[in-house]
Amino acid sequence: IIPPRFKSAWSFREDIARVEDFSSKEISFIDKTGALISSEKFEAASDFQEGLAWVKKDGKVGYINKKGMVVIPYQYQSGRKFENGLAKVKANDLYGMIDLEGKTIIPFEYKSLGVCADDRIKFKRDGLYGFLDKRGNIVMEPKFKSVTDYTQGFAAAKKDKKYGLIDKNGKFLTPETYDQIWPANNGRWGVEKDGLYTFIDETGKQLTDVMYDGLYVFSEERAGYQKGQLWGFLDANGKPITPPHFGLIWSFKEGLARVAVYEGIAFIDKDGEPAIIPDYLDVRDFSEGLAMVLK
Repeated sequence: IIPPRFKSAWSFREDIARVEDFSSKEISFIDKTGALISSEKFEAASDFQEGLAWVKKDGKVGYINKKGMVVIPYQYQSGRKFENGLAKVKANDLYGMIDLEGKTIIPFEYKSLGVCADDRIKFKRDGLYGFLDKRGNIVMEPKFKSVTDYTQGFAAAKKDKKYGLIDKNGKFLTPETYDQIWPANNGRWGVEKDGLYTFIDETGKQLTDVMYDGLYVFSEERAGYQKGQLWGFLDANGKPITPPHFGLIWSFKEGLARVAVYEGIAFIDKDGEPAIIPDYLDVRDFSEGLAMVLK
């Protein structure tokens, strides 16, 4: 459809793709017919998101629309893609945020600024982290030594030496006893304590008293766990659906998961029962009803 004529090419995003030519080693944009959306070339550029892409020219960053027109002038030291109608940009060594029209929503007065996630934006002041809303109002004064962006309405935060889970008001839902906390899907969070792992729910309650040697995040309401050198699977409530008897596992895709057994790689269903016996030198996950195999 588009003949090979580029030095580099990236995936299409919002029907537009970045490409690099051989002569200038600069970035351009093409549509799905392979035609350039404009004759402009850039030192660097992002994929399109929310209708705009940041581009860099003569050392400055601005934003273009899908017609290749510069709609937010080149004036920033750096920029990021738009998320939830806002983009983080840097000017005079300080960060702020602009909207899709280029209007400054959050003033340029922060040394560190997160992305807009769950209508909360992490910021740092005097060595501590707090949160702004989408209009730039402080909704949580800086009081944490470390904090993650909000996901699923919650964030991991640390006031002293350990992490706990906080809600959008900054209230701790768990004691500050964990070395790490990360989102694990299905309203679950993975936690680490002294090198061992388990899951907690949105109230901070541990799903199981068992601490595992390794954990996957949830995929299709199933999560892999490691006990010793072997792996098994948990359901969404933290109950084991298989013992730890697989040498290696992969996440569930389309109701099946690959598992390494003595005879090779097999598939199990969501009840932990064998679905496809090992009969191939290599297999891949199912996608749109099919899986690639080597035999």
